[in-house]
Amino acid sequence: MTLLWIDATGRAREELDSGWVLQRNELEEAGNWPLFDPSWLFSANPVPIGEREVAGRAGIVVRADEAAGFLLPNSNRCVAVVDRERGLILSAEAWLDDELLMVEELVEIAFDEPLDPRLFEGEKRPEPRL
Repeated sequence: MTLLWIDATGRAREELDSGWVLQRNELEEAGNWPLFDPSWLFSANPVPIGEREVAGRAGIVVRADEAAGFLLPNSNRCVAVVDRERGLILSAEAWLDDELLMVEELVEIAFDEPLDPRLFEGEKRPEPRL
């Protein structure tokens, strides 16, 4: 599991399972940015196919086969869940025919919470969690 914070300017902080803390000056530099910038999906003319809840949020399930290669090379189908209120991607799946190849999905999310400014004070390796 990766923890991710994004401030109002687009800076991102990732805490990886390994304990490493990575600072990013732009969201596109973060490892899972496709979930937070939906332009790759919406440029592929997604078609609504249902509804699904992800991370406690109501979402619209869309299919956008043209976006599949961006999400994972050699895949030919993309299914995503888009947050109804915020428009960000809650879940993205890459398929090859009927075989699921990859899922990137949020498991918990919070919006508009104040962030401690010290979160973005350089790259650090945190103390191990007990």
